[in-house]
Amino acid sequence: MITYMLSYDPLSVAPISDQLSAFIKDNKHVEQWLHPYSGCYLLKSNTPLFTISESFRQFLGHGRLHIITPIGAPMTGGILPQFMWDWVSMEPQTLSGLLSHYSGKT
Repeated sequence: MITYMLSYDPLSVAPISDQLSAFIKDNKHVEQWLHPYSGCYLLKSNTPLFTISESFRQFLGHGRLHIITPIGAPMTGGILPQFMWDWVSMEPQTLSGLLSHYSGKT
């Protein structure tokens, strides 16, 4: 499973926190999620980046700034509670699959 980070501007246009949480909960591409702080969601999915990104683009629209990117050890750093790092951490075969996905060798 791939862990993605969704980062968005929570102050742009209109508050969407409740609507976005409901969308994530019902999104068929998201299997698990965490909301560590305003403007950020951590998402677990078996869906390729393009597909999950498109589902959020349809919800957020083209005017709301956001980014979705894969994350995981050893390519992520910062300060979060340990349980979040444990949740984010990837197994070696998942990281290998992710790297081959982006190199076009799927």
